Amino acid sequence: MTRPCILVVDDEPNGRRMLEILLSRLGCDVLSAGDGKSALKQIGESAINLIITDINMPELDGLSLLAALKTMGITTPVILVTAYGTDESALTALNQGAFDYLVRPLCLDRVESVIRKALERH
Repeated sequence: MTRPCILVVDDEPNGRRMLEILLSRLGCDVLSAGDGKSALKQIGESAINLIITDINMPELDGLSLLAALKTMGITTPVILVTAYGTDESALTALNQGAFDYLVRPLCLDRVESVIRKALERH
């Protein structure tokens, strides 16, 4: 079985690095981007099985990235992550097509469970 490739999008280097380490330990290949625009470029160049993106980023935030993917017809599952989670923002994200919505600080068991479910369904 091939290793899944996951794109981590976060403007905070520490947030990206933490997810990169976790995903590597789970046996995934990991790509990363510091913003939504860079992510879109990588998505066009690589076979990506899952996208994990921060919501709050400059220029192209996580919800805008999700909308751009839908417009492009890309069906790769997207997990949105935020440190400023509210019920309203979670509902918005899920209604716009996010696979799931995680709030920081992240519970690693929950992150692993959500990632496995997203990869199984994709």
